[in-house]
Amino acid sequence: MGKTPTVAWHKGWGHPLVGSAILASVAMAVILWNGPSAFPLTMDESESLFTDFTDHYLPMAKQMPGTDRPVMGYFYSPVLALGLIPLGLLGDEWALWVWGALQAASVALLVLAFAAMARLTRPLERTALIVITLWSVPVLHNIAWGQISVLVTALVFLAFTSRPVGAALALALAGALKIYPVVLAPLFAWRRGRVLWAAVFVLGLFLLLLGIPMAAMGWDNTLDFYRWLDWIRERTVPGLVENPKSQYLPHVVARWVGLPGDTQVPVEWVWPARVAAAALVLAGCVTARRFRRDPFLALGVAMPAIGLLVPTSWPHYFAYLPPLLCAIAVHGWRDRSARAWSWVGPALALVALCVTTLPFQYALGGWPPYTSAGWLAGANLSCAAAAVLVGIDRVSNRARPSM
Repeated sequence: MGKTPTVAWHKGWGHPLVGSAILASVAMAVILWNGPSAFPLTMDESESLFTDFTDHYLPMAKQMPGTDRPVMGYFYSPVLALGLIPLGLLGDEWALWVWGALQAASVALLVLAFAAMARLTRPLERTALIVITLWSVPVLHNIAWGQISVLVTALVFLAFTSRPVGAALALALAGALKIYPVVLAPLFAWRRGRVLWAAVFVLGLFLLLLGIPMAAMGWDNTLDFYRWLDWIRERTVPGLVENPKSQYLPHVVARWVGLPGDTQVPVEWVWPARVAAAALVLAGCVTARRFRRDPFLALGVAMPAIGLLVPTSWPHYFAYLPPLLCAIAVHGWRDRSARAWSWVGPALALVALCVTTLPFQYALGGWPPYTSAGWLAGANLSCAAAAVLVGIDRVSNRARPSM
């Protein structure tokens, strides 16, 4: 990606528009949801705040490091549970308060890292980014369930604003928390210091996935932990077809055609999705090489591969969509050529961006029709298409001979 974007994180956030956006979003949240107890039911069927934290993360942390079995519903590496051990010692009420603070910090990190990466320096651009992020279905879904997808996404964005060592450590941590960010590693092949980056990334991933767990839990317990994770996944993934929240494209297609929920998605549907995901990552690499100062374009092409690869693609997995679509729309429109079709990419990004917002979900009648129809899966594919169209417009504009 060549030179790392150099936008200062701390500048430009005190503008009245930015503060007004934050205050307006908080006020609207209080009015619409009438407090934290009503908030989760706005997003889906969860009746309490931070359900994934209270039912999976915290119980797992309380059992660490002296166990070799994950609790049912815990799909993550042991390093996450090891890192949460201090929360297990606080008591449930204090742990919830700390987890809420970490949720807010994750959202702030996502906004700050992305604004720096995408060079969103104007107050209006940053205001739009804040409002879009705070009112996006994926981010709000993440907060409602107490998930870590926003943190993982923020770490990915942070990796593209950092120097080789910091970038490698950020992506390694994201991959250790949820393994799918590892597919973005090829995008760093054209970055300066890539040899150092690759060495630190591989070492960091090894230490986080195996080294630290083995030091804390022992060799046998760590390997047994991963075996149990595979056992849990094998018995959980087939049942996701009937779950209307899954935005994994083969699951969405299965719901469209009326495939029974108790059957597995046919293999002939899975492999085309995997091939398409590989093509998106490859196209992302080409984009990263061509537009080294705009890594958001490469991520806009490559990150939608997640929805084609990960069977547990819940709405919060798509926390990357609102900021990426915002940047693609802003830069695509600002830097468009004089060609008649140059507006298509930014317009597609803007439409997809609207689809990811909570007002759009409300307009459809709430979360069941919204998620069941796969609107986020469609916005995910639209993100890749919009990024490609903006990239083609830029290439054709540069190749146009001067008069």
